[in-house]
Amino acid sequence: MPELPEIEKLVRRVRRDLAGKQVHEVLVRDPATGELQSQSAGRTTALVGARRYGKLFSLDFDNGRSVLAHLRLWGVAGFGDRETCLAAQPTVALCVGDQEYFWICQVSSQFVTMLPTVGIRKLDEVRRLGVDPLSRGFTPKTLGELLAKEGRPLKALLMDQAVLAGIGNTYADEILFEAGIAPKQKGRDLPDAQAASLFRAIRNVLGRALEGEYGDAPGETATLRVHQAEGKPCPRCGEPIRKTRLGQRPTFWCPRCQPLSA
Repeated sequence: MPELPEIEKLVRRVRRDLAGKQVHEVLVRDPATGELQSQSAGRTTALVGARRYGKLFSLDFDNGRSVLAHLRLWGVAGFGDRETCLAAQPTVALCVGDQEYFWICQVSSQFVTMLPTVGIRKLDEVRRLGVDPLSRGFTPKTLGELLAKEGRPLKALLMDQAVLAGIGNTYADEILFEAGIAPKQKGRDLPDAQAASLFRAIRNVLGRALEGEYGDAPGETATLRVHQAEGKPCPRCGEPIRKTRLGQRPTFWCPRCQPLSA
């Protein structure tokens, strides 16, 4: 599933390559027939920006409307020419500027919505999002306050979008390994020193993952060290990486480097 780093890189690329350009055509797949339908965007419509909300993102137009999308587990966004776009079987696509195409595919149309830009922050799925780990509002103090309230395992806390917006299964494993904290460790039982390590790990892991371009697989730029590495030697100590399930999600960790605190 694309997580915060992948969506952030996507948004940054849209801003860099497409923002300010006229939208000539919008292609939308009819969920009833499966056919792509072409819609004129109007002469004055331009793509003015893109924003991220946790794992969701919006494409914002100068007519006061936006496309809001969630790529879910397998969704992909692409950039290219018309032929490449159509071959991808897009759910929605935009023709921008000099015949440049941006599209979203491998996700149901129910997760791609056109709505007034001002209405995005009023949606429950956006309004209920917690603090964004890349925002100025995310500080060691903020994290400490969140941890103090929590009796849940830290892995569940990191993945709760109402607490921290944007972190999913992949980067939760990597963050906890970086911090040297067991996935089952409860937030309120975390010593101050480990809470500080967790804050640094969140910033460091996400920062490394933000390197490179959108299209890199999760961890392709910042090599994953424990996620999906069951049985492989820990890159720190050589102990085999273990796998368990927490909250129905596969969890990977090193039992030696990530001991459970008393």
